[in-house]
Amino acid sequence: SGSRDVGARVLYLTQTFPPEPGSTIRPLEQAQELIAAGHDVTVVTAFANYPTGRLAPEDRGRLWRRDSIDGVDVLRVATITAPARGRARRIASYLSYAAAAAVAGGAVRRPDVVIASVPHMFADLGGLAAARLRGAKLLLELRDLVPETTVHAGVDPRSPGYRALARVCRGVRRRVDAIAVPVTSLRDLLVARGECAPEDVLLVPHGVGRARREAADRTSGRRRLAAGARPVALYAGSFARGYGVPDLARAARGAPGVLWVLVGAGAEREEVAALAAGADNVRLLDPCDPRAVGDLIAASDLVLSPHATADSMPYLPVPMTKLTEALALGRPVLARETRSSAGPWLEEHAAGWGMRWGSAQDVGARVAGILGDREALAGRTRGARALGVQFYREHTVRPLLDWLER
Repeated sequence: SGSRDVGARVLYLTQTFPPEPGSTIRPLEQAQELIAAGHDVTVVTAFANYPTGRLAPEDRGRLWRRDSIDGVDVLRVATITAPARGRARRIASYLSYAAAAAVAGGAVRRPDVVIASVPHMFADLGGLAAARLRGAKLLLELRDLVPETTVHAGVDPRSPGYRALARVCRGVRRRVDAIAVPVTSLRDLLVARGECAPEDVLLVPHGVGRARREAADRTSGRRRLAAGARPVALYAGSFARGYGVPDLARAARGAPGVLWVLVGAGAEREEVAALAAGADNVRLLDPCDPRAVGDLIAASDLVLSPHATADSMPYLPVPMTKLTEALALGRPVLARETRSSAGPWLEEHAAGWGMRWGSAQDVGARVAGILGDREALAGRTRGARALGVQFYREHTVRPLLDWLER
């Protein structure tokens, strides 16, 4: 990594990190870009346990471990572990990471900047504590707006717990030096609420790094899926409630000529498994290291985004992580329309389609129709490749690099 005379010392706090699945790849790739620009980066993360809540045998009983992942210095710390379901233990896990991250922040070389990555609750508190203890600047990487995103998981926004969490989160956001957000609508909301000044909000979209783009192999991915000549429709992500994955398993019944690949874990995994049982045109795969998902995206012909944006969400999270990953790897997207969101944007750029979710039969027919029209599909694939360039990680991280160099 870079030395202090050419860059900043950065302490990057993120509770999850590769090889754990999901959006853990974002902090890894951004850390790599910071290092390439001459900054010195240390990541503090938990021992890998997501989504099962189980530690690897070699990590059990350990308080910490130093690691290096793809050129990034990583300090793993002990936390309360929790599976990707249930509420009380997950909250305990989030709190334990915040405390461990704050303590770890005092044990490493004094940073110039602390980056606290939130999709997980209370990482912002850990970041605030670490920054104050070491006299460092604090940048909050706000990938999800907490507590608003907890509503889709069943949290009542009128409950005392929700209101208390909202006060804590907004209080932290008013005390940071800058906030990085992935979409313009979230930036606009934070400014309108008075939680930060416009000049202190950085737009850092989701993206895909060089290594993942270069490693993505369509032939390898299709061989892994035993796809043969069949077109592939892919969903890779959370199986949490509200994400619409059971609808895809039902839709597969009406489109037997399509290979439906569903990758992930979450509360609705068992329901999806029951629906897919006995279907020879469905591949239900466990979540995997995000560095390996590129082969699956490359193997696909259409990426599915069935997530419903709740009416209670005060901003539109467009484009979401899964959309930008698909586009950066040159694959068109079929997005579920619950509010005016991804569909019009995709169609404007001829990079995909939007659709109002009707019956599962309607979804299956739409997917089969898209994949059966080879000329139109080829055109949208070209559009996806053209639009996807802006989501190359070396481009998306530029505002963060500019802020570090101020």
